[in-house]
Formats: sequence, C-alpha cells, structure tokens
Amino acid sequence: MTLVRRQAQSCYNAPARMLYIILAGTDGQIAPERELNLALRCGIDQIAVARVEEGINRLGERFLARLFTPGERADCADHPARLAARFAAKEAVAKALGTGIGDVGWQEIEIRTGERGRPVLTLHGNAARLAAELGLREWDISLTHTADLAAAVAVAAG
Repeated sequence: MTLVRRQAQSCYNAPARMLYIILAGTDGQIAPERELNLALRCGIDQIAVARVEEGINRLGERFLARLFTPGERADCADHPARLAARFAAKEAVAKALGTGIGDVGWQEIEIRTGERGRPVLTLHGNAARLAAELGLREWDISLTHTADLAAAVAVAAG
C-alpha cells in the first residue's frame, strides 16, 4: 500500500480538522472504503513556575485544592515546578478541546504519573463529555520544566 495524500490542520478556536489518509493498492487504484478519517487536535501551553509558587504562598490549600486533584498533588509532592507542568498540561488539553478553561473545570482534566514517569491523562465530567462529542479517544501528553518555566503539549486523535 502507498500513502497517497495527507492533509492536517489545527487551530484550537476552529472546529476539529480531519486528517485524511488515502491508501492505494499496489495497482495504484484508490478504494473509497479504504479512506480513514481521523480527528486530530493539539494544544500547547507554558507557565512561569513563579506564578504557581505565588499562588501557593498567597492562597495555600485553597489554590492547590482548586487546581489539582489529590492524586496529582501526591504525584508531585506539592512541588511547584511539577505542579506548574500539570497546570500547563491542563491548559494544553483545554485548548485541544477547543474551549479553554471555563467550559471544563481544572479538576476535570487530571494528569497523573504513570509507568516509568510518563504522564497519563484522565478526563472527567464536562471534559470527558466534550472529548467524546469530538470523537477524541486517544491522547498523549508531554511535560517539561526547569526551575523557572514549565510547559506541556497535548495531542488528541479519534
């Protein structure tokens, strides 16, 4: 089989774009039933670690409980740079959903530490409902941080 055409576009404010992959047989003929439609969305965000530190210092438990699940806090041991990376990931996921935070809540997007330290996304409530409506079934999250800056990328497909 040969990859004949690939088209992908994304903008978090626009409706999901479809990724079209058309496979041709060895005879070069394209069979319509072999066309795959794949919704593809992505989001990216970064935050200064100092913003999370300031929130913790100013509001303490109220800040932490509003933004992070108990599991996220346990995974991060309330370490500001690790929490900042999860904050950026929540924003990135919300962008991939096309909503930003507001239509979905902070605790409806949960990033836990999985096997070998890999971030694992679980959607709850409105976030899960919206992802299902968009046909987004597969997610991948990447986190990074330094002492000063945290960033995350979220990619969804369905």
